[in-house]
Amino acid sequence: MIRSSIGAILLLLTPTLAAAQQGTVYYDVSYDMARTIPDEFRDMPGMEDMIALMEKIQMTPTRMVLQFNETASLLGLDQSYMDSLMAALDPSGMAQNIVSGGNMGTGQTYVDYEAGTYVMEAPGMLEKFLITDDLDEVSWSISEEERLILGYRTLKATASHDTLTSEVWFAPEIPVASSGLLQVAGPPGLVLAGNTYYGESQQLVSFEAKRVELATSPEFAPVFQKPTGGKVVSREEYEEMARAMMKRLQ
Repeated sequence: MIRSSIGAILLLLTPTLAAAQQGTVYYDVSYDMARTIPDEFRDMPGMEDMIALMEKIQMTPTRMVLQFNETASLLGLDQSYMDSLMAALDPSGMAQNIVSGGNMGTGQTYVDYEAGTYVMEAPGMLEKFLITDDLDEVSWSISEEERLILGYRTLKATASHDTLTSEVWFAPEIPVASSGLLQVAGPPGLVLAGNTYYGESQQLVSFEAKRVELATSPEFAPVFQKPTGGKVVSREEYEEMARAMMKRLQ
């Protein structure tokens, strides 16, 4: 339950802070890609080498960028940073293919906060897909536990959805509904750090903001738009196609 003190914080936001609901966040992200491979596919030819490379990659954080305004956001890779990182990790280019094709959603993701929907670019064998679906509605439990991140006072919020449990730290003084890297409806403030767990304790994703750039006026606001140019499918349809493709490769 959201405590009354949280509501008071939001009501006391100054016009200056309310006007600064647009900007860019740079996150370092770590995730367990190998854990996302279904057990039935782990014995496929070549999968052992792929899992070993995934484990090597996940030792080094990925850099992602979130551009946001009052009503929407666009999440994607910090491409120049990642190109340098992947070249150092694996000159063959195999690492880049895994990161681009990972089902953690490293393709661009556009979120419409007002409509409660998202569009995510996703790879296919012969064509690009645009996963279009509703954000998962979750009930955030907001505590009074505080943490200072990049000079911003953040509060801890937790929620469960499907088989996952998410823990995030959000800044009430930046009142946008962003949920960082998660495809869920966010808490009342910009998410600056988070962890997602599968089951009781198996960590899948961990991210933390390394830089926040708030736009002080409209001319400095980030300009972004919804991804286009792909076959539109629902999340359920894409997951079914991915499972079918893996079975054909067995």
